[in-house]
Amino acid sequence: MKQVIFKRLRVQNFLSVGNNVLDLSFNNGINIITGINYDKSSKNGVGKTTILNALNFALFGNTVNDLKKDEIVNNINKGNCAVEVQFDIIENDNTDEYILTRCIEPTKIELLRNGNNITESSIVKTTEQICKLLNTTPEVFTNTVLLTIKNTIPFLAQKKVEKRKFIEGILCLNIFSEMLLQARQEYNDTNHLLDIEKTKYNELEKTHKVYLNQQSEQIKQKEENLQILQSRQNNNSSEIEKLKNTIKSINESQIEEYKKLTTDVRIKENNESNNIKQLLVNITTNELQKEQFTNRIIEIDKFGSVCELCKRPFQEHDQQTLQNEKDNIRKHIFNITNVITDDKMKLENAEKLQKKYANVIDLCTKQINNITNIIKDNKNIKDQIEQLKLYNEQIIKDIEQLNNTSTNFDNFINDSKTRLDTLINSIQDIEKKLEIINSVKFVVSEEGVKSYIVKKILKVLNTKLQYYLKKFDSNCICTFNEYFEETMTNEQGQKCSYYNFSSGEQRRIDLAILFTFMDIRRIQSGTYINISFYDEVLDSSLDLVGIESFLDILKERVEKYSENVYIITHQTSAIKKLNEMNPNIITLEKRQGFTYIL
Repeated sequence: MKQVIFKRLRVQNFLSVGNNVLDLSFNNGINIITGINYDKSSKNGVGKTTILNALNFALFGNTVNDLKKDEIVNNINKGNCAVEVQFDIIENDNTDEYILTRCIEPTKIELLRNGNNITESSIVKTTEQICKLLNTTPEVFTNTVLLTIKNTIPFLAQKKVEKRKFIEGILCLNIFSEMLLQARQEYNDTNHLLDIEKTKYNELEKTHKVYLNQQSEQIKQKEENLQILQSRQNNNSSEIEKLKNTIKSINESQIEEYKKLTTDVRIKENNESNNIKQLLVNITTNELQKEQFTNRIIEIDKFGSVCELCKRPFQEHDQQTLQNEKDNIRKHIFNITNVITDDKMKLENAEKLQKKYANVIDLCTKQINNITNIIKDNKNIKDQIEQLKLYNEQIIKDIEQLNNTSTNFDNFINDSKTRLDTLINSIQDIEKKLEIINSVKFVVSEEGVKSYIVKKILKVLNTKLQYYLKKFDSNCICTFNEYFEETMTNEQGQKCSYYNFSSGEQRRIDLAILFTFMDIRRIQSGTYINISFYDEVLDSSLDLVGIESFLDILKERVEKYSENVYIITHQTSAIKKLNEMNPNIITLEKRQGFTYIL
């Protein structure tokens, strides 16, 4: 499941908040928002509801109570209004951190994901982007996350259209309403197109009759065209015979023979080339060794009969040793000289053989090219012949067409007839399309796929509703059908209306429906939102038992879903019960027109 974890809200110059930033971190569990207005020595008008308005404004660009933009900016500082909300989105074990800032004067919006700016090209598109991230609509968010008694009409008290819009948001069925609007628009466009095609058909039908009346005036032109075509046909036939005589006879299999011979000889040539390289290496190596031996004899001769180090004459046996070394070196030089001479002769023979192979390869290549050129020439000639034959085939068709046509106006007549047939087919296709669109309109209408989807989850919804009604110890049973028309029965099992109940009983029903929709929104959208606000929900109509039931449900939701619950209330009995739950207290104060957080 996708999780939306709101972490922090920062507000500046928004309603009663001034330049000093109101910085609120969202805490898990039960939270009470309270405070005092020192300007009026009252607990009212502190700016508690400002927090809800600020959060709603940051996300969707408007307040819960639909204030105008110029009413949102702090009326003392009159500028630099900004609200920043920080939240994480956890999905598929991946966490992305978002920072959303929305400002007035100057008006702008900025959305960061993991520090990267992903703001769309306009404020409207960015707001749509936020709705997709949260998997909710502004209406659903306001009615299931930011519940305010002052600005929220109970579901059962809403008009049918408002109920439908809210339900579609809860069940993520908005797309079907959009599809229905598109289907209606497409139906109107298609119907307009049908009128246009019918008008075209009527006009073309008149033109077709005019062509028929002028059919007898062009016989001479037809005969001239026939003569031209027959002359072209004869010329083409004559050219074909000439070209056939220029085709040369050639044995194409010789190409493969020459290629095989080339391959065989090239292998021998490569072998000889490798042999030449090796002989050159051998000759170079041996000549270098010969030079080294010759240099050694020169070094020995430099010694003479006296040692250069000690300046003493060599002994007789030392001189003999040097002489023996020189004799051995001369033998090596002799042998190496013979090897070099032999390798040079081999090199000369190898180079002659390599040249011979190269000549054979060159000859084979010339023969292959010659045969290939003849083949290409023959192919070009045959292609020309085939092209001329195609020309004659087309000429024959043209002659047949002319013979089957009495005048040139027949072309216009046939064309207009074809266009008339096309228009008839088009009109029929459009009429079929209108039938399909009508079917689509039904499928995406209230009686179609929406009702089918609602039926699928209706049992879950009604079960949840009965659970919460029981938690509130309500004296009624309420169920919804696939059109979200409610059926209510009292304790006596008699059908009744929402308005048959007292305000306190209505409040319990309203809250049961609220919690039901909160659960359904989470299940259907697959998105968990960690916060919920209840502004003065406990301050009207509920008795002590109702308050206890309400707080028990909140406690259950905190334990089950780890919700961050924020309650704004002045109800003394409610505050007493809340204090027993060890809540986190958020205290606001208002001085000289500005709201601060302590």
